[in-house]
Amino acid sequence: MFENNNDGYHANKLHHGVLHDFVPSHLAEFPDLPADTAGYYRLNGTLHPDASFNATQRALMPVFPT
Repeated sequence: MFENNNDGYHANKLHHGVLHDFVPSHLAEFPDLPADTAGYYRLNGTLHPDASFNATQRALMPVFPT
């Protein structure tokens, strides 16, 4: 959905709570893209490595070492 990616506050302002607070909105970044790009994207930092949207807030599957 378009509105799920077009703002930097979406990460933990609209989805406040245990399953989203480890992805704070202030860590949102919108990388510069070439002018002829047909889309855009947002990167969002997390408070700990290997984060995931589940009850543990951690990746459930093995993480690639690099």
